[in-house]
Amino acid sequence: MRQFTTKPKACLFVRNSLASLALCLTLGTACPALADDPVQVQRTMEQAIEIHQQTQKQTDEWSGRKQELQARHEYLLAEKERLQAGRTLAMERRDLEAKMVAETRRSIEGATEFERDLMPFLEKTLTRLEEAIARDLPFLPQERSQRLAELHEILIRPDASAAEKLRRIMEALQIEADYGRSVEVYQDTVSVDGVPLLVDILRLGRISLFWRTPDGLLAGHFDPVTRQFTPLPKDSLDQVTKAMEVARRERTAELLELPIGRIEPQ
Repeated sequence: MRQFTTKPKACLFVRNSLASLALCLTLGTACPALADDPVQVQRTMEQAIEIHQQTQKQTDEWSGRKQELQARHEYLLAEKERLQAGRTLAMERRDLEAKMVAETRRSIEGATEFERDLMPFLEKTLTRLEEAIARDLPFLPQERSQRLAELHEILIRPDASAAEKLRRIMEALQIEADYGRSVEVYQDTVSVDGVPLLVDILRLGRISLFWRTPDGLLAGHFDPVTRQFTPLPKDSLDQVTKAMEVARRERTAELLELPIGRIEPQ
């Protein structure tokens, strides 16, 4: 901040004038001829006063300029320190980012290698899952076929990560495993003796499938030997109906006799 001198100019002017007057008196004393010419003395004094005034003015101007330069110098020093601190921080940040980039590159390389090793396993698992579903009871065919198609799609998608592909495969395996310990009733169209029928299907885990027409007049099951939906005798209709009601939680559980056939290991 610019600071101005507190020394009054009037005082300086008086001091310089007195000095000039003293100089003139000295000259007058030293040069009697000059002392005899008042006009010359007056002119000399005025010149001396003018010189002193100009000198004082230049001194004041330089003092102000000096203060400005000092303030500028202090500002530049502070700015230099700020820039040096910013430069140091930028260098530290650059080093940290370089380290993060290196770690990310190593992670990508590791993920790429992991995916390269994982893909054959996932493809083989999907193939085995398709084979198991083909040998299994034909329940929920649309739902399971759509799930297999989505798995094929996710395995070939380049934007899907290895973790996502693995998660989807494991999820499908879990769903198939849950079928083995659940009971449900759903509606579907099946072919009975070559005739398509809309029926209610009772799935008993992965053990057996039973069907019944909505009017309750016909019932049957899926024959795992012929792999066909076939009718059951009339005396099985009541048992199939009760089993469906239990599965729907419409009645309490009870022992029922259903022709589930012979279980053979696959």
